Amino acid sequence: MTERDDVLIVEDEPNVRELIRDVLERDGLEVHVAEDLAAASAFLERRVPSLVLLDVKLPDGDGLNFLDALREEGSVTPAIVITAFGTVDRAVQAMRAGASDFLVKPFDNERLRGAVAAALAAGRRLEEVAQCAGTIEESEVSRALIGASGGLADVVRLLRRVAALDATVLIQGESGTGKELVARALHDSSPRLDAPFVSIDCSAIAPTLIESELFGFERGAFTGAHAQKKGLIESANGGTLFLDEIGDMPLDAQSRLLRVLQEREITRVGGRAPVAVDVRVVAATHRDMPQLVESGGFRLDLFHRLNVVPIRLPPLRERRQDIPGLVDHFLAKHASHHGLDAPALDDATLARLSSHAWPGNVRELENFVERAVILGAFDFSAWAAHTPKRTAPIEEAPADEPEPAVQTIRQAVRAAERKAVVHALRHAGGNKAAAARMLGISYKTLFNKIHEHDIKEDVRID
Repeated sequence: MTERDDVLIVEDEPNVRELIRDVLERDGLEVHVAEDLAAASAFLERRVPSLVLLDVKLPDGDGLNFLDALREEGSVTPAIVITAFGTVDRAVQAMRAGASDFLVKPFDNERLRGAVAAALAAGRRLEEVAQCAGTIEESEVSRALIGASGGLADVVRLLRRVAALDATVLIQGESGTGKELVARALHDSSPRLDAPFVSIDCSAIAPTLIESELFGFERGAFTGAHAQKKGLIESANGGTLFLDEIGDMPLDAQSRLLRVLQEREITRVGGRAPVAVDVRVVAATHRDMPQLVESGGFRLDLFHRLNVVPIRLPPLRERRQDIPGLVDHFLAKHASHHGLDAPALDDATLARLSSHAWPGNVRELENFVERAVILGAFDFSAWAAHTPKRTAPIEEAPADEPEPAVQTIRQAVRAAERKAVVHALRHAGGNKAAAARMLGISYKTLFNKIHEHDIKEDVRID
């Protein structure tokens, strides 16, 4: 059963407020109203709606300043700004404050319906990207963002800003940090989500073949070219082209790629007629790109074209607070995949996992957790025996703690749910948005669970 979408209308004019309420309720939405910012604040302390419709000029303040404050507090709830003063500057200000849309009074019902439907749909997609629940499949987007606090919280905020745009993105990070998963997140939360996502590892293709793979070729272009073939760029038309390990692309191919970004067209190998293409390019690398440019291994003009929106993925050692959420996710994922029970995870074991450097990042952590599922326990000595010398081994785990007293199923489930919420809040330092992502639930659901279990919101880390 899915939660019903609900909307909070913050509007001081009764006629406008009731008109909006009537239209949205007829569309099956649950509608709440607030006459001013004080009432809106009181409502948001109790509940997180699916969408906020926010007037700018209110009796007790400015709606855009209110929206700014919500975003500063970490709220990701979609918002549509409504106002009687439709200037370009005001619209720009609304967008910068994080509004999904900007409606000028008087607006017709269809314009309202379209804006609300689009904002709700975008909110659902972005929530999936940010929370990355354990039930989301690998192909859908992504273990890399689970427990997105610290540096990754900044990544999620940046994704929200650029996903709907066609700006070229360069993702930089160590091996195993989840660069392709972030690229998929960008694609899956963009207007191109129903079009192809085409990925190519530039380091895995021989330099002599990369141009024909990317740009395709005409019949007779070279020995063995018996028929025309589309390249990967053409295959991604309308969608997203992900160029992994772009730093390993040969210079000749770099020159041709630059033309794609500048002219939005390609020429197949052996061909003469240009072919128009509509692709969004997302590139990734573990290399130090400025150093590579300085050494002559990468074109400066192409680097500037790719680096329109730079995203740095921090290594796992810089976001240790995310490890508990990742471990929980991987335990559930691999237990389900192998049809096995997940091994017990006590605080001492979690502390050891969280203190390790994980030079292989998220990929290495997942491999270790999957091995634990297969073995039925967190066997640290076996892991250390198969770990390269450069990696400091994890200490042996202590004996398991005594099992708790027997409870009814209902009591056990409720107690486990409360414990999980408290545990996540503590590891997130009281940040509800980060805790929701660790738990694999929406911010809205977590908010309701906190009140359901009477959990004090000032939970402190032990």
